[in-house]
Amino acid sequence: MRFLFLSTAAFAVAASLSACGGDAKADPVGVNDVRQACEIRRSWAKATDANCISCQAAAPTVECSCPDYKDFAGKCQQATDAMKAEPTCTSQVETCVRTCSVTDCDCIDRCYVQAEACKRATGGRDGCVAEICAPYCT
Repeated sequence: MRFLFLSTAAFAVAASLSACGGDAKADPVGVNDVRQACEIRRSWAKATDANCISCQAAAPTVECSCPDYKDFAGKCQQATDAMKAEPTCTSQVETCVRTCSVTDCDCIDRCYVQAEACKRATGGRDGCVAEICAPYCT
């Protein structure tokens, strides 16, 4: 149920950001590691707060001057673009990760067993989101 709520919230944020447009100018930041980013998310006390959810949904998308998202939208777009460009980041890997709880690091790790290059590419995005969203989630 929690995953469904987060997915619905992420979709709503993404839909509202699509009208904002712009190019992200942020340099890659964060731990650059899927497992470490997951461990960071596990420590978040406010992971279900609206600002935390909005940040997680908006940070990997396009930059936006929209008042609700301007502080974090697009900050991880470069890392997201790199992940999307990685051929081993298939829909099967994405589906596997989405079936895991966002704090089930073992489950998430297992999704990348056959896709190490995707895991490295995704680590950039996940690490960036973990760092950018920490102020809204801890």
